[in-house]
Amino acid sequence: MIWLLLACQSGTSTQDLEQTLSAQDSLRDCAQMPLEGARITCQVTQAARAGALGDVAGIEAACAGLVDIWQYECRFRAGEELGKAGHTDAALRQCAQAKDFARNCVTHAAWGLPKREGLDPSKDVGPAMAEFEGLVRTALDGAPQGVAPEAVDTLMARAWFNLYVGSGNADPKAAKSAVSFQSHARSAWAIEVTRLLDSDAALPAALDCWNGGVCPQGASVEQPKGRYSTPVVVPATEKHPHVAGFGGSIRLAPEDEEQDLVVALLEGQFFREASTNLAFGDYVDAEQDAVRWTACKLQVLTGGERTDSADAVCSAYEALALQTRKRMQKRDKRAVPAQR
Repeated sequence: MIWLLLACQSGTSTQDLEQTLSAQDSLRDCAQMPLEGARITCQVTQAARAGALGDVAGIEAACAGLVDIWQYECRFRAGEELGKAGHTDAALRQCAQAKDFARNCVTHAAWGLPKREGLDPSKDVGPAMAEFEGLVRTALDGAPQGVAPEAVDTLMARAWFNLYVGSGNADPKAAKSAVSFQSHARSAWAIEVTRLLDSDAALPAALDCWNGGVCPQGASVEQPKGRYSTPVVVPATEKHPHVAGFGGSIRLAPEDEEQDLVVALLEGQFFREASTNLAFGDYVDAEQDAVRWTACKLQVLTGGERTDSADAVCSAYEALALQTRKRMQKRDKRAVPAQR
């Protein structure tokens, strides 16, 4: 986007700008460029390079003098690269200054959030997670209105995801130690326990594990794969509690802990790529609203037919899930290389 805007302003092509920047190596080179568009793009590029190196002073020097949208773009690119490099605190401080780009900046920082060394699913991690939450809130002080709550939600979801998913350890002790964002902790645990149980009928064994029974153990996976969906939220539930999932998803988060645990497990079952619509059939008639609605949504997302439920909310979820499934199928087709 920045290339196109600057090319229009400077009267040159994006290719010309890219060729100009490929020859420069420092802010001094930026200052000597004759075209304003090239100078601005050069500074933003330098900020991104400084971010990749964790060089906050370099970022400040690169962004100095830029105004309005270009200042925000500069902070966005710096925050994005800092996040990729694992400098979460510094990344969020840049995101807080990115104004219109702050939300996307935070999302990218969350993607790059590194796993915290020394944390173990079999141990009490409540204090460590609370400390991280405080760091996030402090770093985002001064961010545009509405950004910080969403950012904390997203980053806490990612922090718990990093702890559990792919670890090979489904011990619920860490999740139970959460002093805040308990739903996020349950979500992450649920993904890992269903991954390790590896069955459409995993929920009874998973609940037994949570309640003190035998928990599955298995090999760790460095980059666990999963099934992602865009948010599926119907108007009738907008006032119900929701929490961020992974890959941009959102799930219901009922206040009752037992119901929240079942919802988390259903969503964890969906994340498992091998799960079919059969994994949710036993729950589409559940008495608890959040459990039933979640099952209605997920059984359609995984290829099942609509249930013709008398529950209007369930029917609305199924209709929206069907639309989402079709978009996901188109996306997956585009991602497959053409065969020759």
